[in-house]
Amino acid sequence: MEINLVDCVQQPDGSDCGLFASAILFEWATASVLTSLSVRFDVAKMRPHLVQCLEMQRVIPFPKLPATRRVKLHASVKS
Repeated sequence: MEINLVDCVQQPDGSDCGLFASAILFEWATASVLTSLSVRFDVAKMRPHLVQCLEMQRVIPFPKLPATRRVKLHASVKS
């Protein structure tokens, strides 16, 4: 059996596993399978979004936070 681990966003708490599983599944369903799943979902909007999708019977990607650039800071110490 072959197993592939997928790098994806992790839920911030222990009670939203179904919500995050749905969000990841929606990402796969609406984008290429090769798309990066390292997205940052807008957690405050996730639950209302899922309710809306279920009511409309549509698969719409979950709201995401804007991508932020990570800058590495190099400390230079001169004697």
